[in-house]
Amino acid sequence: LPWVVLWGIVLLSSIGVALANYCILWASYFINHARHRAFQAVIDIAGPAAGMAESVVVFVTLGGAAAFLVAFAAPVCAGGGLPELKSFLNGGPTEGAFSIRAFIIRMVSLVLATTAGFPIGREGPTITMAGNIGYGVVHLLAVPHLRRWIDMDASAEGFLPAMIVDEERLALAKRGGCTIGGAAGMAVIFNAPIGGLLYMVEEVSIASWTSEMTLRAIMCTVMTCLSTQALLNMCGDDIRQFVVWEDERANVRLWHWGDIPVIVVVASVLGALSTVYIKALLCVFSLRMRWAASRVGFRGCYPRAARALEVALYAAVCGLVSFVVAFAARCQKKQDWGISEGVEMLCAEGEFNPIATLLFKPPEDGIKSLYSRENSARMCLMDLALVLVAYSTLNIGMMGLAVPMGSFIPFMFVGAVAGRLVGHLIAMLSLSFALAAPGFYALVGSAALLAGSLRQTLSVVVFLTESINQLEAIPPLMLAVFVSHMISQCISKHGLDEHLILRKQLPYLDVELPVSLDSARVTAADLCGGRLPAVAQLPPRATVGAVRRALAAREDLACFPVVDGRVCVGLVTRRRLQAALDCRVSAVEELNGRALGATVGPNAETTNVGGASPGRASMRRQRSAADGDDAGVDPEVYMPRFFHTDSLVGAELDARRPDDCVLPVHRVMDAAPHMLLCNTPAPRLYPLFAQLGLNVACVANSRGEFYGILSRAMVVERTVHAQDSPPHQPFVVDVELGDDGSFDGSPSSATGSALSAERQRTSELEARVRELEALLRQSGDAAAALPDASGAGSPAPQGDVHSAPAAQEVLRAPPADGRDEADGDSMRDSPASGVTIQL
Repeated sequence: LPWVVLWGIVLLSSIGVALANYCILWASYFINHARHRAFQAVIDIAGPAAGMAESVVVFVTLGGAAAFLVAFAAPVCAGGGLPELKSFLNGGPTEGAFSIRAFIIRMVSLVLATTAGFPIGREGPTITMAGNIGYGVVHLLAVPHLRRWIDMDASAEGFLPAMIVDEERLALAKRGGCTIGGAAGMAVIFNAPIGGLLYMVEEVSIASWTSEMTLRAIMCTVMTCLSTQALLNMCGDDIRQFVVWEDERANVRLWHWGDIPVIVVVASVLGALSTVYIKALLCVFSLRMRWAASRVGFRGCYPRAARALEVALYAAVCGLVSFVVAFAARCQKKQDWGISEGVEMLCAEGEFNPIATLLFKPPEDGIKSLYSRENSARMCLMDLALVLVAYSTLNIGMMGLAVPMGSFIPFMFVGAVAGRLVGHLIAMLSLSFALAAPGFYALVGSAALLAGSLRQTLSVVVFLTESINQLEAIPPLMLAVFVSHMISQCISKHGLDEHLILRKQLPYLDVELPVSLDSARVTAADLCGGRLPAVAQLPPRATVGAVRRALAAREDLACFPVVDGRVCVGLVTRRRLQAALDCRVSAVEELNGRALGATVGPNAETTNVGGASPGRASMRRQRSAADGDDAGVDPEVYMPRFFHTDSLVGAELDARRPDDCVLPVHRVMDAAPHMLLCNTPAPRLYPLFAQLGLNVACVANSRGEFYGILSRAMVVERTVHAQDSPPHQPFVVDVELGDDGSFDGSPSSATGSALSAERQRTSELEARVRELEALLRQSGDAAAALPDASGAGSPAPQGDVHSAPAAQEVLRAPPADGRDEADGDSMRDSPASGVTIQL
């Protein structure tokens, strides 16, 4: 794309993310402020019972409204959205996650859910919305530069103009837009541009990250943070009141050498507990999904209403639990905590309830208090323990509900409470040497739990360092992150997002090759699932009927080969092929209707004669049925609604039936597809799909003749199957050998025992090789006894097959059904054969 378009994407994306974040911040601030004032007023007037009832009603109203919007308008907005975004950046489909409706519903429901008192964060939905903005901006600016006009008429006389878009380049540009948008979304939550960039690199980014992408992402994150700061300053506010920020300038050291063993122990314990936390979250998610799929009773009759009702009931539970737990707290003075606002409940003027403040206020405010070093001796151990149990339990129960929710800030909050609890326990020991304040251990607890749960490293250190504005904290935080990450990695391989991708069965390829596929015995021919039927292989100029039969024959095939002779000359996607088919059929049907009842006169329309590109102002375009996906997706083939009738009559009068018309498939195909040999091992081809973004490749035998298609979906399916299969049952390629022992690099289509078939054929081949060696020795002895032209004996070369007629008879055998003969070297060179021949 031109540099003007690339930097225009950066500018518009940053402005869009800043505006969206500004709206979310102010809407959340006003709703929370009004809710807390009403809550305190009801308690002061009618007592705690009325306050509890008011709190439950408000929780149910806001939470139910958020769930109603998600369940009935955009179910894809449920959850954080990061697994879906990560799957898209990895090469998967969008599945409606980037539509305008999904963006609006996600933003409104996020404000309602976070103000309803749920123990959730806003970072996951914010990143998804920011990626949505980048996706839309790329679609707006890049499509005009990636489309071109073609002629859909197969004859030399006619002309049917149509527009196609290079969807492969457009998809790559959209993934780049989602990447820089997501980085800006995470950066604006914590006002940390570098942290947002590192978060996208570690969490939801593609593997092939370029230096140009880094530059654009940095500029997008910086411009987003500056734009948000400018908008807030215009209203007389500052960004620090909306983000996690501790601006303390204490003259004491942040940590001491005696803290290092304690940091290692805390990080190890929280790293192990993070895997337990993830298991609990996944268990609740699985139970809720199984219950949703049961379709029994009210849920079976009204599934969407049942999802909204479930959220409303859980909101009531959150309100009741938070209110009851808050009664166990002791009132404390606001000046001791260094805060100006807090939830008072039944406390006197100038005092507040610490548990109610931590549970009812946004989690960012609670994290500020937990990180503070000024209130080291003010927090009660019992209050911290109650908050830890209540918040973590309610957060675990949130998994699977139909509301937008993030997990970064909840993990950050739970880790801070746990670390602060440890810090107070250590302070009670009254050791003779100096140790860090309890607020520092809250920081270490957040780092350890985030690293163990989400498997992030550098981004966690950067976010937390900017939160307290102390560069001195970097070494101990990196130590805590390293220890926690290693401990959790030993217990469980994946983090929370990766587990959700597996549970939701989203298409995703890990950067590392699965162990079950890390073998040369698994080849491209094995992964592609065998030969395609002839009806699914299209010639460069196919009839409409042939195209329809190909589309109907393999409904699971997303890409069709264009074969000329026995060589694949291109690939065409199903969407583009269907759009071209609709364009051609509609043109022929309109033409036949005109040709039978009208005569073309001198006043006929003369636009676009002779192959000239049609003017945009002189025609209207209509989208074909295959033009969109759920997100208002890429226009692949456009056709002018009014075209020149004279140019088509001569070409189409002889073919009144649309099925007999010729469709120029070669004009809409990808004429330079990726090619793989049948015997290409999985360790060599897997990085092409997992790291380089390859979507589909043509598979050919050793002579370059077409064999099949290997798509990303096929690799994902085989990868999941390999991960689920037992370790002692590896994939085995069932090679099919001809009677002469030749091998063309293709697996057989037999569905029996692959291992037994290969062993049997290997035994037959070895027996044939031994027979061949014996004949060669006999022929060599016989040739040595024969005189040459000069009368002298001349022994024949031992390894020359053509010197022995009997040996040639051994090698002459009909090949297997449906296979082509190949040279004998292909067997020696094939890494998938499992047979070594030495003559």
